[in-house]
Amino acid sequence: MIHIKRPFLVVVIGYIVGILWGLYLKNSIILFYIPIIAICLFYQVIRKKKSSFKLFSMRRYFRYFKLIFSIKIISIFMISSIISNFIVLVLNQKYENISQDGEEIQKIVVVVGRKEEKQYKVSYQVKWNGFYAYLYLDKKKDMELDIGDKVEVRGTFQKPEIVRNEGGFNQTLFYRSKKICGVLQAEEVFLLSHTKGISIEKIIQELLDKIEKKIELLLDKEKSALLKGLLLGDTSQIGKEQKEAFRISSLTHILAVSGMHIVYIIIGINAVLLKVLGKNKTRLVLIVFLLVYAAITRFTPSVLRAVFMAILVSISKLLHRKNDTINTLAFSLWLILLDNPYAIMNIGLQLSYMGTIGILFFHSIFQSLFQEKETKNKQKERKIQENFMIKKLKEILIPILAAQIVILPISIFYFNSFGVYSILANILISIFVGPVIILGFMMVIVSFLFFPVAKMLAIFLQFGLNIIIGISGISQLPFANMYFPTPSMSFIIVYYVVIFVIGELYLIYQNKLPNGTQIRIKNIIAMIKIHIRHHFKRYRNISIVLVIFLVLFSNLPQKLEIHFVDVGQGDSTFIETPLHHTILIDGGGSEFSNFDVGKNTLLPYILDKGYTQIDYVFISHFDQDHVRSDC
Repeated sequence: MIHIKRPFLVVVIGYIVGILWGLYLKNSIILFYIPIIAICLFYQVIRKKKSSFKLFSMRRYFRYFKLIFSIKIISIFMISSIISNFIVLVLNQKYENISQDGEEIQKIVVVVGRKEEKQYKVSYQVKWNGFYAYLYLDKKKDMELDIGDKVEVRGTFQKPEIVRNEGGFNQTLFYRSKKICGVLQAEEVFLLSHTKGISIEKIIQELLDKIEKKIELLLDKEKSALLKGLLLGDTSQIGKEQKEAFRISSLTHILAVSGMHIVYIIIGINAVLLKVLGKNKTRLVLIVFLLVYAAITRFTPSVLRAVFMAILVSISKLLHRKNDTINTLAFSLWLILLDNPYAIMNIGLQLSYMGTIGILFFHSIFQSLFQEKETKNKQKERKIQENFMIKKLKEILIPILAAQIVILPISIFYFNSFGVYSILANILISIFVGPVIILGFMMVIVSFLFFPVAKMLAIFLQFGLNIIIGISGISQLPFANMYFPTPSMSFIIVYYVVIFVIGELYLIYQNKLPNGTQIRIKNIIAMIKIHIRHHFKRYRNISIVLVIFLVLFSNLPQKLEIHFVDVGQGDSTFIETPLHHTILIDGGGSEFSNFDVGKNTLLPYILDKGYTQIDYVFISHFDQDHVRSDC
């Protein structure tokens, strides 16, 4: 019987493929598998054995593919992808059949989220028949609802906006990644019943409200908003300028509760309870506390990843089973996608998991590279090893580089920008953010026990928060933010293939005791090198011809393309000339809205087309709906 070392890795990869197939191709993946299986069976019948040696023979190297991807692995992959694909297709149909856009509705819903203040309205998250939606009420109604209240809503249903521009923001997938089907614009709301009894949601919400009130009492408005972001992942009260500073400095990740927070919680609970309760009871307390913390932070994907992994590690230790980190990571992702397949489109989830994969795969590679540099000069080796600051800097820098090399293309794909000083900012922030988060947790806990002591802790915490705000000021340095065109999906795939192949080859050549497969790979590479050397002139000439062809092809005149950009109320036209010049006519905008059309719509559209500059700008006239935007 064939043993699969990491079954959940195979399951989750197949599950993701099935989800993406259903989201983008919107048909059954079985239709793809049937001809593939038929071709493979046909090939097995007609194939003939050949004895002649060929270096680049597909038949020769196909046996390595069969060693890695056995029939059992392929079967698990296919079954997993078929199941997820079927689930997504069913969910797509359910979401589409809820209600028509703009349709008048009369529904009985249950409030499941607390009130959030908008400019002219208040918003609640509500649930009915297994679906979630946002309920918008006019502020003039002055109606307070609580979690668990049952209300009758009369008004209109609004579906998420369709993608208005090519490559633009997909609000439908964004909403569905949060299990939201749309918006209920209420004209009339009738309260049918108040909350009865005690519910888990009610207890969690009351605890969250008390924590936030304690933070607001102990810190000023700016610092309390920042601490809520650091501890609770709630960035709603952080100012736009401060958020932008964190984004440009590549520090937004510290405002998303993630593995870093969970590590500090584990350290704190172990320090306090380990000697009192012992290992097993402490782990049980830890599991309960992590589940409560995940609920307080609204079950965001990044915190769910860290919480699930920590819980699975704790359970494996309770059961005295060996834990495999990659299998645990895959299992945690499968649990999230099992609950909501659309969560795969959540940017936070993608960055969290890819960053973790980067650390798991590239940490040892960067560590080896740094050690190699240290040992080159034997005379200075002892001094370098004894230098505490260099050692700590290396410990901070290696995980940052390992994560950044993997999340870089995803970050540019979504945000089209890269913080030039991001490495420096992350090194500095990693020194101070740990003590600030630990002190923040201590202050909140102590505030429930003895408030005067919490006030004393708040004094030190203010100082730490000021340092974090100061580090985000790196965004004000010259050339702090560089814009990049949106990379194509093919480029991203090639990027990942290249870096992981290079990384794997580096590990193979660094291994002093390679196994049989690694020796075969080394031999194949050696044979390829010999083959290239033997035919060097031929490959050199082919390479020169290819480079010349690509340069000429990229500069050939193209078709004139005129793009009418949907900027809402106003007008905007983007033109690509045959000689690769760009022209922008008007920029859109509205005097009745604070929405920055230039930054949020026009700039991403131009970057998505592959341009980082505009050659000519023309303004047809100076009405606000033509010129009120910034790029």
